[in-house]
Amino acid sequence: MADENLQDESLENWWEQHEPRELAGIALKPFAPHRGPAPQSPLTPAADEQKDDSKPGPGNEPHSQVAADRSIGMDGFGVALDRLAYFASERLSENINRSPEGFLICTGCVIARTGFQKYRVSELSDPEGLLDGRRADEEVDVWRDPFEVFSPQCIASFEAKSLTLGHPSELLSVENEKLFSVGHVQNVRRGSEPLGSGDWPLLADVIVKAEDAILAVKTGMRELSCGYTYELAKRGYRLEQRRIIGNHIAIVEQGRAGSQARIYDAAISSSPKRSRMLTETQQYEIDARERGRRQVEHFRNLVRPRRPM
Repeated sequence: MADENLQDESLENWWEQHEPRELAGIALKPFAPHRGPAPQSPLTPAADEQKDDSKPGPGNEPHSQVAADRSIGMDGFGVALDRLAYFASERLSENINRSPEGFLICTGCVIARTGFQKYRVSELSDPEGLLDGRRADEEVDVWRDPFEVFSPQCIASFEAKSLTLGHPSELLSVENEKLFSVGHVQNVRRGSEPLGSGDWPLLADVIVKAEDAILAVKTGMRELSCGYTYELAKRGYRLEQRRIIGNHIAIVEQGRAGSQARIYDAAISSSPKRSRMLTETQQYEIDARERGRRQVEHFRNLVRPRRPM
């Protein structure tokens, strides 16, 4: 009984420290933990192998473990939590665990990033004709601004979307979802640190459920690529994607976002040495500004009145 009271007290203390201001006046408490006996399952050890769980100490931990990352999750009231926990029966690596059903729980995956991405002209949706006059096989750089990638609309649109093995031939809908879905993603959020390239990641937890997809991940097919709709826009000489709305996330051999968008075995971290260097995106911006400055100076010289001889 004393242990139960201590557990209740620790939960209340945690809630008091983390309760947001908006909920301070509302009488909300976390759900009480389940105190009954654990249900029997094929994962439960045989009776003669079970240890005495009445006393805490080494060797009395539950047979199954909890897999969790340290990123921001959301509880049922929309309140930010320090981490989102999952029930797992086997730990395969720091970020990959197996559920009792055999599903893979992959936490802290990079599903997308900010910055420039290359597209062929034929791959872009261009109802406004911004690319008229360009060859279909010409490659162009398209900017993905952090304000677009991390907009509440974009992040919410990827929440609970289906996972596919390779990109489907068409966007997913209620009519074809069963044909392509091999799992789903959840806990979509902005990364707290930039990638080694200097671009910022969009993170999610990936739940892989289909046997062929699980085998693909285990054998090294780890890169992720998002399927989405967007509006193509132009700002000066720069093409941009705006109003990004997620449709699915694909496990692929090689994704457009590069090798940093993938399922990781361990938590990712930016490299201080690389972050001090100019990234490709930063260099592109510097070069573009310099080209623009030279062009403005050229036109000024053309219209500048000549002094009389």
